Amino acid sequence: SVQPTMSTTALAAPIGATLALVVAYKVKFTSTLFSYHPTLLSLGWLAITPYAVHMVRESKKADKEAKVQKVQIHSVVNWISYAAAAGGLFAIYRNKELMAASKGQIAKHLVSPHGKSGAVATLLATLSLGIAVKNASTAKEPTLWKS
Repeated sequence: SVQPTMSTTALAAPIGATLALVVAYKVKFTSTLFSYHPTLLSLGWLAITPYAVHMVRESKKADKEAKVQKVQIHSVVNWISYAAAAGGLFAIYRNKELMAASKGQIAKHLVSPHGKSGAVATLLATLSLGIAVKNASTAKEPTLWKS
């Protein structure tokens, strides 16, 4: 049988990056505060996260030294992904606050299904990151914080 030369996760990163670029183009990135919301979230979740997943999968096949390096890269890339997503969330929060204030209103957050599902996704991502930090801080093997 023919073995694939590129894993699904390795393929997902450039596809996700392309999708993120399409989103950035469609929302005219940097034209408004709102445009940062879909652009940064797409960049974080679609472009950067698959690369982090690829690194951790590659670490499973690596020798001990390479494994530590790949897991460290995975960690750093995940933090970058989370930071991009946090930037996208801040942008939409701030945009909603400014729009409401310009009309003399108080902004209502998390009222639509989109907002509620975004809040759940954010909570799950934060929980996952917290678990990873806990596991890394108590790991017997070297990690980003214990090399």
